[in-house]
Amino acid sequence: MKKAAMLRPLQLTPILLLLSTLSLPAPPGSAPPSSELPASIVRHRLPDPTVRFPLRFDAYHVQGLVVTDTAFFITAVDRRERRGWIFRVARASGRPTLRRELTEGERIHPGGLAFDGRLLWVPSAPYHPGGPSRILALSPDDFSVVHSFSAPRHISLLAADPEGRLVGTDWDSRHFYIWDPSGRLLAQFPSPTGVAYQDCQFVERLLLCGGYHRLFQGVLDWIDLESRRLVQRLPVGRTRQGWPLTREGLALHRDTLYLLPYDGAGDVLAFALN
Repeated sequence: MKKAAMLRPLQLTPILLLLSTLSLPAPPGSAPPSSELPASIVRHRLPDPTVRFPLRFDAYHVQGLVVTDTAFFITAVDRRERRGWIFRVARASGRPTLRRELTEGERIHPGGLAFDGRLLWVPSAPYHPGGPSRILALSPDDFSVVHSFSAPRHISLLAADPEGRLVGTDWDSRHFYIWDPSGRLLAQFPSPTGVAYQDCQFVERLLLCGGYHRLFQGVLDWIDLESRRLVQRLPVGRTRQGWPLTREGLALHRDTLYLLPYDGAGDVLAFALN
C-alpha cells in the first residue's frame, strides 16, 4: 500500500467530458439545460461493466467505497454481530490488507466514506435514524484516528469538496450538512431531491450521489450545493439479483466509475467511461 502522501486526489475533469453523450429530460426543479453545466455530463445509460473485481472475503453489509490505484477502502456493518468495520482491500487480489473495527457502543454503522487526498473521513452512527454520530478522520496507512468531531444526527455519508469542506447527509438523506474540517457546522438544508443516497463524491463543483427512490429505482444524481438544485439525473439498472446498481458504494477514480451494490463476497463493478 502506498503511503498517504502518494495517494493523489481524484483527477475528475476527464470524467465530466467522458460522461457526455445524450441529454436526459431535466427532472422537475432541476437546473436549466447544459448551457449552465460545466459540461454536458449526461449519457443515456451506463455502459456495461468493463471489469469486475471480486471481493474474496465477507464484506458484510457494505456502506461506502473509496478507490485508489492499488486499493479499495470499504466501510461495512456486520448486522449479525452488530459491529462496524473499515477494510483496505488489495485491488489485485480482492483480499483485505488492513481492517479495523469501528464499533463504539451503539455506533455500529460506518457510512459512505470520503478521501480528501490525505485522510479518510468516515461517519459512525447508531443503526437507526437518531444520533449522535462521530465523524472520524483516519489515516489510510493504519486506520489510526487523526481527528474526530461529533454531530447530533445520524450522518449516513460524507464527501470532501474541493474547498476542504465536508458534506454529509442524514438517514435517508432528508437533509444536507456542511462542516469545516474542525467540525464547525457551516450550513444545513433540506435535500432538493427526496432520494435516499448511499454514497457521494465531488466531481469538480458538483456532488455526484448514488442512491434510490420510487420503489427502489437506482439513480445517479448531480447536485449543485451552491444553488441547492438537482442538476441532472441518470437512472441506472439492477444487478442480476435485482438490486439497484447504486444500492451502496460509489467511487470515481481517473476515468472509471466504481459501484459496489453487493454485500458479502460480491464484486466491485468498474465502468470505463471512455
